[in-house]
Amino acid sequence: VGFWWRNTSKFLEDGVMQATAYRFYRQVQEHTATKFMPGILASALEFCEGVPCKNQQADDLSRLHKRVAEHMVKNQGDQNNDIMKVKTLLYAHLLREEIPASLQSDMELVLEHAHRLLNGLLNIVMEQRFVTATMNVIEFSQLLTQALWFHSNMLLQLPHFDMQQVKHATRLLSSTKTEKTTAPPIERLKELGPEKRREALKTLSEEQHKDIDLYLNHFPDIEISFDAKVEDEEDVMEGDV
Repeated sequence: VGFWWRNTSKFLEDGVMQATAYRFYRQVQEHTATKFMPGILASALEFCEGVPCKNQQADDLSRLHKRVAEHMVKNQGDQNNDIMKVKTLLYAHLLREEIPASLQSDMELVLEHAHRLLNGLLNIVMEQRFVTATMNVIEFSQLLTQALWFHSNMLLQLPHFDMQQVKHATRLLSSTKTEKTTAPPIERLKELGPEKRREALKTLSEEQHKDIDLYLNHFPDIEISFDAKVEDEEDVMEGDV
């Protein structure tokens, strides 16, 4: 019982280690930008214990780091080798870099636990009422899910899409008028229909096109409307509740 208590007492209700929550707490502020989120997430103690640096991975990790280094921003924990390893893996995932075989299992572990830890980070910024930071944590969670770099073209969310497919699709959208001219590109591509998509994206196989069709069929089309008013009053005035 004592052993179980010592282990469980390390964790908060959301499953995040207390030491990790403290690290997150020290690094986030009201206006913490999305670009700092990979480094903050990488500082989680769960990663330091689960994917420590190993001598046999040093060369592969060094080469991978060189490929992503120009995109990195500085974080508080950059002097820690274990944190920098996880940070490098996160950047490589967001940039869709090929992961060396020696680092594959570590990459899988990072992605397996990343969203649970991000949820813990989200709880912290929400409790602090950091509105901007809250929105940025949510945005980073979406980027991590889609393996997208900051401000990437939205079309890269689509299955089997790379920059070559984005180029063909963008050319198609620019030359075709649709009812949703101002809509995001994914909605416009969906509206064009499968035949036109196949004409423009000829390098994709039929199976790949079916994956795209399935994705677009499930892509949400949401319209939101609202009405601000005060019950039993004709106008809304400052201080009304």
